[in-house]
Amino acid sequence: MNTQTATPKLTTSAMIASFADPGQKTTSAPFGHALARLADERPEIVGLSADLAKYTDMHIFRDAHPDRFFQVGMAEQAMLGAAAGMAEVGLVPFASTYAVLATRRAYDFLCLDIAEPALNVNVVGGLPGLPRDTAPATRPPRTWPFCEACRT
Repeated sequence: MNTQTATPKLTTSAMIASFADPGQKTTSAPFGHALARLADERPEIVGLSADLAKYTDMHIFRDAHPDRFFQVGMAEQAMLGAAAGMAEVGLVPFASTYAVLATRRAYDFLCLDIAEPALNVNVVGGLPGLPRDTAPATRPPRTWPFCEACRT
C-alpha cells in the first residue's frame, strides 16, 4: 500500500514571475509591467512574441501598446529575424519566447542576424531549464528539444 501523498505541481500565470512560497508577496507579471511602463516613455520600443505572450508576460505590453506588438506565431527564427530588421531601422525590440526555443531553434538567427552586427535586440527567454512537465504545453512533446537529463 502506497502511503505517500503526491506533491502538487507548481503553476503560474506568467513564466517570468518568480515562484513564491505560500503567503509570500509577489508581483504579477513583473517583466510585462516594467516593459509597458518603459515603453510609455520610449516610443521606439516594440514587443514580439512567438505565440507565448501570456507565458512571457508580453501580454501586458501587448494590451498597453497594441500598435507596437507583433505576434509571429510559433516561429522563433522568424521572430528574431524580424527583431533584427526592426533594430536596423532604429526600433528597440524585445522578443520573448521560451529560453530553449530562443537559443536552440533560432540559434543561427541570434548569432548571424543579431549578435554579429551588434544590434540592439533584447531576447527574453523564460522557463530556462524547467522540465516540459511543468511548462505550459504549446507544442507537441516530440518537438521539445529538452535533453533526457533535463526531464523529471
